[in-house]
Amino acid sequence: MNHIISRPDIFDKINRAFRVTKIVCLLGPRQCGKTTIARKLFQVNKRKSQDSGYFDLEKPADIRALENPDFVLPHLKGLI
Repeated sequence: MNHIISRPDIFDKINRAFRVTKIVCLLGPRQCGKTTIARKLFQVNKRKSQDSGYFDLEKPADIRALENPDFVLPHLKGLI
């Protein structure tokens, strides 16, 4: 069973950070919920912009896609 802990304070902090800068980095120890938070943010923003993008740097296909960021990133808008 997968339990997701509600983290509204984290999402508020991230949204405030995006008002200040275009780039926000999620940092923390292994297994603390960084990927879960990123996926949730992406799901919410995907509803707003169909041109948003999600890259998992543990997936070889995503790493290969980002080897040429000038080809991949310009087509995306919103949260990446």
